[in-house]
Amino acid sequence: MMNAKKIILSLLLFPFFLHAQDTKEIEQKKKEALIYYNIAMSSDKMGNYDRAVEYFLKAYELDSITYADAYSRIGNSFCNALKYREALPYFQKHLEKFPHTTESQMNMGNTYYVLEEYEKAITFYEKTLAIDSTHRTACRNMGNTYYNLKNNEKYLKYFKKAARLGDSEIQNWLRANGETW
Repeated sequence: MMNAKKIILSLLLFPFFLHAQDTKEIEQKKKEALIYYNIAMSSDKMGNYDRAVEYFLKAYELDSITYADAYSRIGNSFCNALKYREALPYFQKHLEKFPHTTESQMNMGNTYYVLEEYEKAITFYEKTLAIDSTHRTACRNMGNTYYNLKNNEKYLKYFKKAARLGDSEIQNWLRANGETW
């Protein structure tokens, strides 16, 4: 009779034991992810971008919720290493996770700008401005993009908007070129 009680008690407690094990495993993964993320951040700061990418990915694999920004960070690491084409897929993944953030849109726009794919850059700067019409950097970058496309009317439009939003460098540039805003 005593064995039957032990068996029944064991069966009743087994799910709780499994839950405790799962919780321990999750906590261990979170700790490892934090270590990997910190290694990635340090590596990026020290200019070891390949290592940064490797460890951002490891952190993300272990804890994709806490380190949801990993794709953006990986893209930035590639940009810091001047590997812009390699950055795009990671910025795209970040954009898919966070389509309504200016950061996601700006990362794509800035990367296309550096790659001199100006029409694509404009598309993402426009999306940034649709999210936040007062995004000063998006206005400046739109102006720079149209400047490179030699579209004087549009670059001045966006430079003047950036100046009205308080971009002092653009204000100085406009002033030096006899423009008001």
